[in-house]
Amino acid sequence: MALCVICLDTLKSPMALPCGHVYCHECILSKIEFDVTHLSTHRCPSCRNPYSITNIDPNAVPGHLRSSVLPSLRRIYLDGIQDVPAPSVETDAEVSKLRAENAILRAYCESWKRRANLHSAVICGVAKVAREQILGMREDREQLEQKYQSLKRKYAHLELE
Repeated sequence: MALCVICLDTLKSPMALPCGHVYCHECILSKIEFDVTHLSTHRCPSCRNPYSITNIDPNAVPGHLRSSVLPSLRRIYLDGIQDVPAPSVETDAEVSKLRAENAILRAYCESWKRRANLHSAVICGVAKVAREQILGMREDREQLEQKYQSLKRKYAHLELE
């Protein structure tokens, strides 16, 4: 039983990276989509080795090298592996424990996400009120400046004496 280190679940449609690490097809694709979309170079979640997701046109590669050019994401089939040890009771217990911990962490993430959204809504509301107050204070300052200038002109003769 092979596990995906991203979702901590049994591998579903396993995909291998050039570095040899294996992940679920959906997990590695969501990781790629989560990364900056305009980059073609990504990093393995386990070892941080870079890999490219750009497809190479086989016509651009000389004929004698085409067999050496492989895609970065390759589907693999694990059914034929004979020397994979059978999962032990300890492993199953640890997997169950990790899945439970993963579920708790996901719940915490959702909770913090809701808090962050609420916090940003409050901050945006406070920023809006502050902006409105700033605009009101600017208007008040302009009115006071105009009033000051008119009084200054009106009583300019008193300053001369």
